[in-house]
Amino acid sequence: MTATAQSSADEFRDVYALDVVVIPPNKPSRRTDLPHFIFSDKESKRRAIIREIVSVHETGRPILVGTSSVEGSNQLAADLAGKGVSCHVLNAQHDQQEAEIISRAGMLGAVTVSTNMAGRGVDIILGGGDPEEYRKVAALGGLYVIGTNLHESVRVDMQLKGRAGRQGDPGSSRFIISLEDDILIRYGIKEELPAKYQGLKSDAPIEDSKIRHILNHIQLVIEGQNYEIKKTLNKYADIVEQQRRILYERRTDVLFNRVKPNVLATSEPELYENLCAAYGQVKVEETEKYVLLIQMDACWSDFLDYASYIKEGIHLESLSNKNPLDQYNRLLIEAYGRMDKEIETRTLNVFLKTEFKEEMTVPLDMSELRIPSATWTYVINDSFFQNRVQLF
Repeated sequence: MTATAQSSADEFRDVYALDVVVIPPNKPSRRTDLPHFIFSDKESKRRAIIREIVSVHETGRPILVGTSSVEGSNQLAADLAGKGVSCHVLNAQHDQQEAEIISRAGMLGAVTVSTNMAGRGVDIILGGGDPEEYRKVAALGGLYVIGTNLHESVRVDMQLKGRAGRQGDPGSSRFIISLEDDILIRYGIKEELPAKYQGLKSDAPIEDSKIRHILNHIQLVIEGQNYEIKKTLNKYADIVEQQRRILYERRTDVLFNRVKPNVLATSEPELYENLCAAYGQVKVEETEKYVLLIQMDACWSDFLDYASYIKEGIHLESLSNKNPLDQYNRLLIEAYGRMDKEIETRTLNVFLKTEFKEEMTVPLDMSELRIPSATWTYVINDSFFQNRVQLF
């Protein structure tokens, strides 16, 4: 559930086969989204942001400022301190105090500088929960949200704006940006700007509908490009996901004893019989199950490394008029087809390289049986290895 999904309804439908359903708000929104302040250069923007914060802060109205980086939030906090405005900084450097900081962001006179990810999912309560303080803050217009840069996705802009005006509270938002912002430079705004704005330095905001149209167009282009990238990446992920499900099902069957591992009995029956005679069939099969599971994980980890490696350069196949996606799928299918044999070979090698002695336990070399971390969140969702050393 999210308040910003509607703008990406087509993507949810096309990529994830999920429909977006709009639920009416509990209370009508009273937030006012003010037009952007657009400045010619970064320095003019920086001064304008400080002026705006100082001016609004003098009224006692609480302010939340969204920045794009930890460095940016710290720099802005330093600039404000130079103007005599104390603020709370909410970024990755203060994650332990996040709840406490965000709970104070709606109080009279509060200035909070935050990175865009910080504090999400938490309502900023006007007045900090005090009814009298709430009335004072509401009379001032509620929380004032200032964005210091546009984002590649309109959804992220909306999420920042949505910190104000929660549950029918009053509030407002405004973005203060410049034509030299990194995202605009990166996506070619210089080529789109009229000649009179090229190299312009001015402390006055730009009032030009054409500039606003260019900014909206750039965001739409960025979103479209990112959407196409995600669709392409999903196509490359489809084959890996299918293979993961097959291996996961096989691994689960072994884990929960629905299928007995029989690598030793099939490939090395004499060794299997000798081990059963020395340690007992239950202990041998328990040990083989343990080794087999680890080798399945290790082979899958290696397979993921291989998939990542070939994906890095697969686009070069287009130079020889081959479809990169087809070639990628072909290579992965071939590699996956070799995995069964590799798992079996690795499992056998563990036993063939082990020097067996007359002990009550099977003396495996634990240094050779490390669990690859790359598979932990991608394949494994059980706690089979929690006490693995005690299995033997």
